[in-house]
Amino acid sequence: MLLTTILLATPMAALLPAQKEQEATDTPAPVEEIDTEIVAIDPGEAAKELKAAFKDKKDDNTLAVLDAVGRIPSKLVTKELGAGLKHQSQEVVLATLEALRRNPDPTAVTVLVKQRKNKTILDDAKAAEAYAYAMGQKADKKCLKPLTDDLVASSKMPSEVLKAKISALGRIRDVDAIEAILDYSKTGAVGGRRRGGVKNIMKEAQRSLIVLTGTDQGTSQQAWQDWWSDNRKSFKVSEKEWSLENARTQRQWDNLWKTDEEKESEREEAKDKAKKRRDKENGDEDEDDEEEF
Repeated sequence: MLLTTILLATPMAALLPAQKEQEATDTPAPVEEIDTEIVAIDPGEAAKELKAAFKDKKDDNTLAVLDAVGRIPSKLVTKELGAGLKHQSQEVVLATLEALRRNPDPTAVTVLVKQRKNKTILDDAKAAEAYAYAMGQKADKKCLKPLTDDLVASSKMPSEVLKAKISALGRIRDVDAIEAILDYSKTGAVGGRRRGGVKNIMKEAQRSLIVLTGTDQGTSQQAWQDWWSDNRKSFKVSEKEWSLENARTQRQWDNLWKTDEEKESEREEAKDKAKKRRDKENGDEDEDDEEEF
């Protein structure tokens, strides 16, 4: 248990990977950066700690270990994370999904895909939503089947889960992802509890279709179907995401896939820029006062 003692005594931020995912308009599929401090922790020991943590009756202890070692790139770690996805605590399940979402090891995708029948996740709206976003983060074609399960307008899934699935499909650069979104839009205008239904999901569908295709046919289902009918045979999905013309929509899209650390870093950077701008303006005013004197 020595590793647990060290981990719990160490600030979590010092152990988390400083990830830098793709810029939405300039780079192809996301590649997670691997933090050297995380790699320095022995994966075997980390896996043992995770296994013990999931048995711990105190969720706070479990969450602390997940926070510390859940992103270590190792199949040993992702295997234990997969076992933790049947935990009775919703908070633990959500934290485990987040760990898998951010874990750069390729086996994290496999572990996520294997959860497609996990009722602990599927029967909980928040967990199901987090599950969809975790697969979207991976941008891997292997995630297509779980993302398209029950993806119909008449689904009893909450609209938040449907929206998450549609958004996640926008990250998978494959013709099948385009067709999955269009197939969903054809299934009718009723469904999805709490503000659900095709019409209310079409904004997410439009956004995903734009980044996949580079064209904008608005929120009209028929306009997209007509466009696809004309272009399907010759269309090839580009490696890079297409940009969204609306700056606000682009920010919303980017923020879906950024880590909390990246968001915080951007906020701090914005504060620094604002401070420098104010300091410069105040400095210019002081110079003007001196000249007048």
